[in-house]
Amino acid sequence: METITVARLLKPFALRGEIHAISLTEFPKDRFKKGRTFYAVKDGMAPIPLTLKSVRGQGDAYLFSFEEIHSIEEAETLKGADLNMNKDEASLPDGYFRYADLIGCKAYDEEGNLLGEVLSVTEFAPTKNLKIKRADNGKPFYVPFIEAFVKTIDVEAKRIEIHVVEGML
Repeated sequence: METITVARLLKPFALRGEIHAISLTEFPKDRFKKGRTFYAVKDGMAPIPLTLKSVRGQGDAYLFSFEEIHSIEEAETLKGADLNMNKDEASLPDGYFRYADLIGCKAYDEEGNLLGEVLSVTEFAPTKNLKIKRADNGKPFYVPFIEAFVKTIDVEAKRIEIHVVEGML
């Protein structure tokens, strides 16, 4: 089973095992549904299946409770864990894609010349950027992840078309 990360568990709240979390998804209302199974993943431990009992927004974060967690001590063991879910249960609307699906895509300019391969999607203020390893010398360059520069994305073909401006490469 392939999973995706949808939240990061932060710290326990109160005595009954609730835990603060920060959403890592653009679709929290679709992902955080009561009764859904998630997996807490943290270095050095096997994934822990968790069933969402309740969720409520709290500012920029969320407060989760899980059927399997009943105390602040149990919640403390989850601090810092990623909350993953089955990728098959995390459908996307048409025209949307996951950043992880961009890794390994070949980047081309508007004339069809290979520029390189996407290494990651980085978050620099004020926008996200594609980090691309150049095809000619292996050095990375960055492309702002906005429509002015990223013209087309075909995840199936692993191809991205970039509008190159002077000084970008």
